[in-house]
Parts: sequence; structure tokens; C-alpha cells
Amino acid sequence: MRFGSGAGIGQKPDDWRTVPLCAGPFSNIDDQLGCHDRQHVIGEPTFWANAEKDGVVLDTLLSELAHASPRAAQIRDARREREMA
Repeated sequence: MRFGSGAGIGQKPDDWRTVPLCAGPFSNIDDQLGCHDRQHVIGEPTFWANAEKDGVVLDTLLSELAHASPRAAQIRDARREREMA
């Protein structure tokens, strides 16, 4: 996720900001775009604003994914380093 990462042009966001999204292009019975494709079409800020309306908060999701990761301790250290910089 570039949105909210603090990474500038030509900079890669941290790996722990990766969020799995559903496949597409037509991943549901209503022929709506899958999450991955929709996020690219409408842009990250709009995608996550819409998700938040549905109760999915990006920072909470990232924290939950990081906590469940086998590399949780390394992610915590990387996040602390970013916050101190």
C-alpha cells in the first residue's frame, strides 16, 4: 500500500504494508470488479475510504496482518524505526 506509507516517488513502501485483495476482474455474481482491480481503477485513497465505510480500517487491517505474520517481531522493529525517523 502506497497510501499512507510516507514513501515518495521512486521509493518502495515497507513490505509489511502489503494487503491481500480479492481477485478479478469479475469476482462476484454482480459482475463487479474484484477488489484488486477496483483499487487500481478508483485509486488507493478512494478505495480505502469506501472500505472504511464498510468497517474496514486500513491501519487496523495492517496491524492485524502484521501481528499474525510469522515475522511479527521483525515488522514491529521496522515500524518502530520508521516512527523514530
